[in-house]
Amino acid sequence: YTKSGFKNYGPAGDFFMERIVNSLPARRLGSPEEVSSAVMWLLSEGSSYVTGKVICIDGGGSFVALPLIDIEDKTNLPVYGMIPPKARL
Repeated sequence: YTKSGFKNYGPAGDFFMERIVNSLPARRLGSPEEVSSAVMWLLSEGSSYVTGKVICIDGGGSFVALPLIDIEDKTNLPVYGMIPPKARL
């Protein structure tokens, strides 16, 4: 048993953990208590008017892209299709 399943992946898990934690605005993983608090609220009468929503419990991770690879020069990324001149950086 490990608190994080990433430990089961050895060095690859360490790599992903470093990338994930550093990309999160909260700069840490969430605790089981933080997730279960949201679940308990959803199960309570206080959430009876909530329908059809996704509640992200991700430390702000849904607001940022996860950088799994380093790209040194973004001007050399291949383009699929045509980019209008106004859309180019």
